[in-house]
Amino acid sequence: MSFRNKPLLILLLSLGAIAFCLTRLSATELAEPSPASVVADIKERAANGEPYAQVLLAALYRQGLHVKQDDNLAYEWAVKSAEKGHRAGQNLLGFLYMNGFGVSVDLVTARKWLELAKNAGDLDAYVNLAILSLKGAAPDKQHAIELLETAHLWGKIEATEMLAQMYYRGEFVVKDKEQALDYFYEAADGGSIKSQVFLGKLHLEGKDISKNEKASAHYYKKCAKQNNATCQFITALNYHWGRGRPQDNKEAKKWAIKAARQGHADAKRLLEFLNSQKAYSPRAIL
Repeated sequence: MSFRNKPLLILLLSLGAIAFCLTRLSATELAEPSPASVVADIKERAANGEPYAQVLLAALYRQGLHVKQDDNLAYEWAVKSAEKGHRAGQNLLGFLYMNGFGVSVDLVTARKWLELAKNAGDLDAYVNLAILSLKGAAPDKQHAIELLETAHLWGKIEATEMLAQMYYRGEFVVKDKEQALDYFYEAADGGSIKSQVFLGKLHLEGKDISKNEKASAHYYKKCAKQNNATCQFITALNYHWGRGRPQDNKEAKKWAIKAARQGHADAKRLLEFLNSQKAYSPRAIL
């Protein structure tokens, strides 16, 4: 099926510590018929003035996904989309001004575009405005928290994760690890890899939470299912050692293969041990 006749997916990529809405094609769409032909179709639609394709192309240039990374072109296409009133384009343009990608840093202009995107209902703009509110010598902590709480209530996982980190570390808020953990659990269950890894490690170490190998293995496997090589390796170890999972070398090998295919060196070593039926004892375990 052609790109023209298939719905696009809205995903969010994190660039550095700043989030912005990146409209992307799924892996299936990019493979059907090929990334190059899909990108060519996007470029044609963008050139014909479609604001949705324009913000998509801008995001591809910002990320360097199937095109040569180019912030100047990202800015150029984001402007075209934003000026047509597309909220994702407005959010991305605000993000570019906030960080100086393809344009000089201009926090006033960044706020203008982010406010327009927020008022149009773009939840990524809430997150970016919260980050913007925390910049400078006099951060507006209350406004940032309100923005993040609103986005959190609307199901924005990145906002939930930011709140979790802030309460856990006591940054801009009074430290409250119990509240932080509630946010981490919510973010992890919503698909946040960072929160899944964080909870997996906490439960394994018994730090700030009860030691629970079964819970640790649960969160590492959720992360592994999202194709994270490190989590796939740890899940393989959990099955090999029977740590939080029934001992099962067949499952261990399955997850080790997935990680090894992504170039994970320790997973390759684990596969050698599994194939030789020896016990695996690496120097350091995450």
